[in-house]
Amino acid sequence: MNYLGYLVGGIFISLFVWVTARSLYLRWWGIATTGIIVAFETDTSSEGQDTHKPVVAFTTQEGLRVEAKSMYGTPTTNTYFRLGETVALRYAARNPACFAIDGYEVSAVLFTFFFALMGVLIIWQFS
Repeated sequence: MNYLGYLVGGIFISLFVWVTARSLYLRWWGIATTGIIVAFETDTSSEGQDTHKPVVAFTTQEGLRVEAKSMYGTPTTNTYFRLGETVALRYAARNPACFAIDGYEVSAVLFTFFFALMGVLIIWQFS
């Protein structure tokens, strides 16, 4: 049973590390540009909770037009952003669909921090 605790704890910590690394990569090495909110995609959980993810259109330095959905969404995203709103963002040079709206991912990193904390507590409990 100890291995299950380590596995679950490790998964939680890994999730935090991945989200944080992605966010830091885009912040430090991502190419800054502006984009326009062109849509919201809604995902519904099994509990019936809607999560709205912004879809942003922008043009890369090479002139390629990209339209991509954010990895992150909340139930109130469609009230935080408006259709047609211009937003600052950063994208990965080799994969422009990998982008982050400036300031929007902070909540995702903070949210996954609690997963990391839970992972540490689970591992500590099973040690």
